[in-house]
Amino acid sequence: MAVRTLENRSSEPGVELLVTEALRREILRRGALRLVGDPRLADWVVRGHVLPLTTSSKSFSSVQLALEYRVTLAVELEVDRGEELEPIIFHRRTLEETELYLASADLEAGRKNRKEALRRVSEVLADRVHDALDDRLHP
Repeated sequence: MAVRTLENRSSEPGVELLVTEALRREILRRGALRLVGDPRLADWVVRGHVLPLTTSSKSFSSVQLALEYRVTLAVELEVDRGEELEPIIFHRRTLEETELYLASADLEAGRKNRKEALRRVSEVLADRVHDALDDRLHP
């Protein structure tokens, strides 16, 4: 299996790399599939894109300052299985996850919290993709 770098359709720089690397790590971690770097050598090729992120305030202080934010990450993926077979398609509803992160008056701390939330969501989605692929490839 090969995992192509996803296309980033969000305004969050680098989120496509977080999700792509999470998918690759999950394949390597589980060991049920062999990861190859060249899509031409793979029986299965994962490709897709990260959709625009949604962020909203979750909780507020008594003076109406946001204490937590909610970020939702969604991806659409397709797994090509060769020219003679139909691809496996994962739609947004399947691959959407939300995570909370703490707000901070320190801009850098806020960015770090957001990036960590996106990393956690990426791992959850990668786990979900691997489970679905395993179910379809090894019924």
